[in-house]
Amino acid sequence: MDRQLYIHKRLLELGYTNNDLCNDSDEQGWKWNTLVNQPRTLTDRIWNNIRPQLEETIRLRREKKSRTESEKIRKRRQENLVDAAKVFMTSSEGSTYYVVASELLQLPLAKELVDRDELGTNTPQTQWVSLKQQMIRLSETRKLRLEEEAVSMIVESRREGNLKAVNSENESLDCDANKGQGGVLHHNTVLQHATSFFKNRESGDERLATFTQMLKEIHTYCSETFQNAYAYCDRPFSRELGKPEVTVLSIADAVYAAIDLPSKNMDGLLTLGKSFVCLRCILVLRQLMSWKSLVNHFYVELLNFERSEVQRSKYTKAITIFDHDVKKAGAIAAYTGLELQLTPLELAKWIEACKCYACESRPDGWPIVKCLHPQTCSVCELLGVYRSFTCLGKHNAHWRRMHGQVG
Repeated sequence: MDRQLYIHKRLLELGYTNNDLCNDSDEQGWKWNTLVNQPRTLTDRIWNNIRPQLEETIRLRREKKSRTESEKIRKRRQENLVDAAKVFMTSSEGSTYYVVASELLQLPLAKELVDRDELGTNTPQTQWVSLKQQMIRLSETRKLRLEEEAVSMIVESRREGNLKAVNSENESLDCDANKGQGGVLHHNTVLQHATSFFKNRESGDERLATFTQMLKEIHTYCSETFQNAYAYCDRPFSRELGKPEVTVLSIADAVYAAIDLPSKNMDGLLTLGKSFVCLRCILVLRQLMSWKSLVNHFYVELLNFERSEVQRSKYTKAITIFDHDVKKAGAIAAYTGLELQLTPLELAKWIEACKCYACESRPDGWPIVKCLHPQTCSVCELLGVYRSFTCLGKHNAHWRRMHGQVG
């Protein structure tokens, strides 16, 4: 009889199973193949010599299989916890929490649920409720840390620029007034003030961001970790938001002081939608903007002016900051009160309708149609400034205003 078959027969007679005899998962150093696959006939003496080694290999196989099965169960339990947390994080109830998947799995109760000795992979409802409470406490701690860091950034920038701080009545006073009893910063007072803008790290025309906006982006990122690999997120708030620039805060202060705002709260102003207009733009170039876009508009005009300074000597008339210099006397901006409920008559008070063919020929209610004429200013591009226009009329109005002729 073949040596291998004879060995298998003897081991099966001892009560071992066919699975015990499978060597697919054997590791280097295990002697199964060396002992079984030999040309020598298996005698009783040889059998007695190799049997302990064969049984030791079977023991190692069983231990390895047990570990593998245990790890599969642990993984399924982890996946079930992550799935349950994903449902919570993407629900309305969990929309204001900030926990990533890897942090969930590091919670003491989560580890206990994953490593428990009982069979089964489902999480008991009572224990899931307790685990969710641990997630909420962890999230609240993180949000408090984010608020403290954001407030510190605002206060530091204001001090650097010798700007006044704000209190709960929205009046200017020293930065130390932003501290309450026990030296705890009034987070909501500072972060929800209408002038508290951070630098948006994302590229694009919108250079500014609010604290509420960034919290939503952080929540979105945290939720995504429950759908992908278990990414870890414990980045400082300064990596999520750029430090507030003194220039931005100064512009926001000036625009804030120039308008009789219906709300002094940042989120409240943003709910008004496109209800603000820049009075420094000529009528035909004006457009309705949100509160954030209005401040961003003045900031971008300043950046455009600075970028064009290098090339200014090449042109007799180029971009000038004086039109959008918030320190210059005169009306800066206005709140229209329209709140997106526009009629042509109401709109005419603030914005002159464009008379170009593309605008006049479009049916009422249509969005502005982009015509085939040039929609960017070639001179501004040479100056390092990119300006786009929705139609030829606005393009020509810009040329007449900024460069003294029609391009």
